[in-house]
Amino acid sequence: MTPARPVDRDVFNLLTRLFVRRLIDNDLISPHADRHESLAVVYAFVVSLATFVTFFISTDYLAAFIQLPGPTALSALSDRFLFIAGSITITALSALLVWDSLALEPRDAAILGPLPIHARALTRAKLAAAALFGVLSAIGVNAVPAVVYPLFLTLNMRGMSGAGILRLMAGHGTAVVLAGLLGFFGVFAARGTP
Repeated sequence: MTPARPVDRDVFNLLTRLFVRRLIDNDLISPHADRHESLAVVYAFVVSLATFVTFFISTDYLAAFIQLPGPTALSALSDRFLFIAGSITITALSALLVWDSLALEPRDAAILGPLPIHARALTRAKLAAAALFGVLSAIGVNAVPAVVYPLFLTLNMRGMSGAGILRLMAGHGTAVVLAGLLGFFGVFAARGTP
């Protein structure tokens, strides 16, 4: 394999930015319309919903005077299942939202084909844009619950150190983000099958 030249890296970065922007702005839906505002409202709704669900799930842990680690871990299993299932569902729905933009479109081939850009660079940039969108949507959906839920879960637990809470946050955040990526890329893989 030959190493990538700086020009190829610049072309790849430019194409990736173009494809990410086209995942958000699709002129086939409504020409001359700005989808940033509607996507911001949808994102704010999802984050607010995740925050409220996290708080209402955590009320039992906040109301307990003293918590023991064993019973708390057992009662938190159903909550963790809810967070994982919610992450998979919401990120899979975000993949369905941009379903038409996930594959390489004929318009891309018609416009970018005559340019001196390799087809491999187009495909890599499209895959990188889809992966970037999936990662950002999974992180965006799960950022608030990954911090708030472990904090509320261990608030009344004796013997929890700050390092232990940070490890719990990191473990919870990793699990739900990876679950979200599973949902997103599952839909992405279904898009790629004929």
